[in-house]
Amino acid sequence: MHSVSEPVQSFDDVPFLAINQQSLSLGTVLRYLQLSGRLSPLIQDIVSQHIVHQAIQAQDADLPVSVEEVEGAIAQFRQQQRLIPDEAFARWLGAQNLTREVFHKRMILTLKLEQFKAKIAAPDLLAYFQQQQGLLSEADLCCILAVDGTLLETIAPSLRDRTLTMDQVIQTYERREPQQVTVLRGLIPIAQLPEAVRSPVMTVPLGTLIGPILVGQQWTLLQVENRVTAQLTDQVRRELQDRLFQRWLTQQLDQVMVTLGPNLDRQEAIAPLSRLTLPINETAS
Repeated sequence: MHSVSEPVQSFDDVPFLAINQQSLSLGTVLRYLQLSGRLSPLIQDIVSQHIVHQAIQAQDADLPVSVEEVEGAIAQFRQQQRLIPDEAFARWLGAQNLTREVFHKRMILTLKLEQFKAKIAAPDLLAYFQQQQGLLSEADLCCILAVDGTLLETIAPSLRDRTLTMDQVIQTYERREPQQVTVLRGLIPIAQLPEAVRSPVMTVPLGTLIGPILVGQQWTLLQVENRVTAQLTDQVRRELQDRLFQRWLTQQLDQVMVTLGPNLDRQEAIAPLSRLTLPINETAS
């Protein structure tokens, strides 16, 4: 007659691994992760992976990946990571605790995921690009930075009436000992600018001097020399697809219900991920 195993009452009843022959329960491992602040991100990552895998499996027939595409992706990866020699690639696989078969499956999943992201993003991509185009654009700026705001207040009028040039500022103030200002020039994505200067950089006429404005611990004078309007290039398209995919995934995470605990039929353990509490015995070791 077969005996019926007793139901597991808690995570502490579930052996997980042994270290130097000392057994650790699942509850102990979860407490370690909880104390280190890594448990909630781990659970969210697990749930995210589940959502994505389920979605890809549901649309697998619409996400074809050829043998040539997989081989090309693997070859590109090995080249980028300098793993062309088989010995180097084998050592890398060992260090990552991967077999060639598992790595091959990972590359297939990566290619399918890129297709899935494109499908998720397609309905909103153009409108989202138009909405974000200003922030995706770049500005060609000349920036004068100084700890002393009064000095920039003195310099600004001469720059505005063009009796002083940026080159003269560099000669007079940046190369002086001790250095009084720092001058930076070049293209910068508008999205990377501090919020205090982002809006005027996007809107003022070219050649306009902005500031002085306190940004962080330094005062800043900005001259907008040019603006480069963003185009929907392949790189920008991929960036926007990633953003729209993350927005979709966040929406899925907000709706998903998660059950925690060894007895998964306990309805009181079910909760939205954002309000999930962990049934872990605080005092068990």
